[in-house]
Amino acid sequence: MHLSSDPQIYANQISYNIKNSKVSNYPYPHTETVDILPPDLLDAVHKYFPKEKEFVSTNEHPYKHRNLISLTNDDILGIKEPRASFWKFFKEVMTSPLIVKSLLYLYKQEIEGYYHPTVMVLHDKTNYSLGAHTDIPSKIISLLIYLSSNSYGTSIYVPKITGFTCDRGRHYNRDDFYNIHKSNFKLNNSFSFLRTDHSFHGVEPLPKDALDRKLINYFIVK
Repeated sequence: MHLSSDPQIYANQISYNIKNSKVSNYPYPHTETVDILPPDLLDAVHKYFPKEKEFVSTNEHPYKHRNLISLTNDDILGIKEPRASFWKFFKEVMTSPLIVKSLLYLYKQEIEGYYHPTVMVLHDKTNYSLGAHTDIPSKIISLLIYLSSNSYGTSIYVPKITGFTCDRGRHYNRDDFYNIHKSNFKLNNSFSFLRTDHSFHGVEPLPKDALDRKLINYFIVK
């Protein structure tokens, strides 16, 4: 398919998919949206997916075995052409105020005000996992777009101690929580949620035979 040169075409299509998603409210507002990226944009994501050496590796707890490129800081300068031009274009699409406002609309948040979107390309390797956490307070909404299939989706947790909350985003031992749902890690499926003091989520440890997790990590801060 031919990729349009106008980022707002794709921003409008993604906005349509977001606004027509159904929100589940227990244990906190979240939703899964299928086929969130338009087909030609998704094809280009795969065609121009960054090379392994272009990722920044993190080996510090709690993000060991994670490789990332932030498209909204200088990480993007490490991507070589012709991949670099596409990811700059993708950043324009995803940082469009239209997408920001669509997510705020979906989760019934105040539309007015200054919101800053961050967009990351992630490539998680075998042994990657994340303990149960709520995210830092500055995050308003998170959106994960899965770029491969048959790996581990994001798990939703509820604490074994009734009423337990966290306002700091600290990572906790998963043994202290019940894993009540796992998002469908399927190509072009997305999982988003509203950050609250009980929005506990994480990733179960990837076994040695699991496929690498390729995804877009998008979040809005205020």
